[in-house]
This record gives sequence, C-alpha cells and structure tokens, in this order.
Amino acid sequence: MGEEIFEQLERVFIDAFEVYAQPKFGSCRAFRDSVKAASFLRRELPVTSGASDSTVEAPRIDDSGVMRVANGEIADADRVPMGWIPFQDIIAYSRNVGAARVARMLGSSLASASQRLYDVWSRLGIAQPTGVDIAGEIGGLVANPAEDAWTPIDLANHAFGQGVAVTLIQLARAYTAMANGGRLVTPHVVAQVGDQPANVPGPQQVLDPSLSSQLTTLMRHVVTSVPWYAEGTLIPGYDVGGKTGTAQIWDSKKQQWIADRFDFTFVGFLGRSKPEYVVAVLIDHGKPNIIAQGVFEQMDQAIEVDRL
Repeated sequence: MGEEIFEQLERVFIDAFEVYAQPKFGSCRAFRDSVKAASFLRRELPVTSGASDSTVEAPRIDDSGVMRVANGEIADADRVPMGWIPFQDIIAYSRNVGAARVARMLGSSLASASQRLYDVWSRLGIAQPTGVDIAGEIGGLVANPAEDAWTPIDLANHAFGQGVAVTLIQLARAYTAMANGGRLVTPHVVAQVGDQPANVPGPQQVLDPSLSSQLTTLMRHVVTSVPWYAEGTLIPGYDVGGKTGTAQIWDSKKQQWIADRFDFTFVGFLGRSKPEYVVAVLIDHGKPNIIAQGVFEQMDQAIEVDRL
C-alpha cells in the first residue's frame, strides 16, 4: 500500500507537468502565473521571530473576528471571534485578525516589524525567481518596506498574504525549506544533458534546523487539529502536514473582486516517518464547494520541488 501511494504521487507530478508544460501555455503555469499569497503565508510569521523568540509558542492570541487598524479594518472570513486561542490555532483555522496581531508583535515599531516579516520572506525566496530551468519564470510582487514604508494596514494585510503575489513553485520551494531542516533548494527538471549531469546549485541554509522542526510540527497541527482537514488529509501510517490558502481574484477590467471565485491552494509534505515529498496544489478560479479527497480531476497544478 505504501509504495502504491508514492507511485500514484509520482504519476500526478508527471501528469501535471505534461499538461502545464504544453507549448500552448507558453511555459509551465506553475512558474509563469502568480497568485495572491493568501493564508498560506501565515506560516512565515513565526519564522520571522527566529528560533530563540517565543512567537511560535505564544500561549494565546486574541482573535476578535474584526479589528480596526488605523483607517482600515481587518476581519476573519466569517467575522466571528474565536476568542483567546493558541497561536497554533491561529494558523490552523486561518484567522486573519490573529495573524495581524502576531505580525505587530514582531518588532518594537511598525518599521521593525515590517522589515522582519519582509526579511524572512526574502530568505525563503518569496516573490523571487527560483532559478528553475524552465523558460518564462516570473518573480512576483512584494514591496520592500525599506524602500516603500508599510502602513499599519499594509503590515496587517501582509500578515495573511494580502498584497503579496507569488508563483506556485515559489511556495513549494519555501515550504521545502521549512520541512527539510531549513535548506532552500533550486528546483530543476533537467537531470542531465547528454551524458553530462545538470549543474544545479547546492542548497542554502536559510533557517535554523530547530526552527524547521517547529514549523513541521505546526504544519502537522493544521491537518490534525481541524476536523475537516484531518478527515480528508491524514493517511494512516504516514507523516502529513501542510497549510491551505484561499485567495480572492481581482478583475482588472472591472476594478473589483470576482464574486464567488477564488484561487484555492494547499502546500504540504508527505512521508513515511518524516517529510519526504513537498506538494503544492492550486485550484484556479474555484467556486467554494466540498469535494471528495483525492479527486485529481479538480487539480489545476501539482508539482514536486524536492525529495527531502
């Protein structure tokens, strides 16, 4: 049974790449198209604190459902407060207000908190080309607060991914570093040219290994503590963790958000006893619904960045 799961996983990677690397797409969409970072960037908040900080283990965060920030407002998707809940549940239940509160705790000032969040995104390659050996890769979009200072509402929004555009391969690469001991890899699809192995840069150590361990524990918490995630994600006998993302889609012609359509994302890891694969999945322009776990026809993109 175990080998069958991994064989099926490899088949999905191959099928997805064959579809999205077709000439009619110009280049693989996972490298060419950006999506709003949405809630999967909540994972980066504890990273910015460093392994010696207490943010990952903050006992309780006030999730008030709605929060005023300067001249703006931050709200959870359901606008219903969950009260004072553990930091891990802020992540697991995708609480925007809680994420915004944690972001402000990252520094003694707005400027220092903003820079700290941005710096870790930079270390993880967010909104930067990955260097994958596929034509047409784009970077993404995130403002550097050292060049264009963030306002209070900017920091609050960026805490849960608003105003940040990334590619699917960038997310998969960042999660790989969080799951493999803190090493940022260069994804590649070419193993060799003729009889010469491809020249692939070695991994860079961007996170402390102990922090990577905390983050994989946090990802496991997401898929075990939320009942509807656990039901569709956990595989008996396997180590599984990850994070969902739901991003609104902007209609540039109408200058408004598209109603009832979202980019749904899941990035996570799977292994027999520790992370072995990182998988990133995007359902593009999806309509909210409950679908059966494992229905790959619903899948827009799926990519393997690294075998850990």
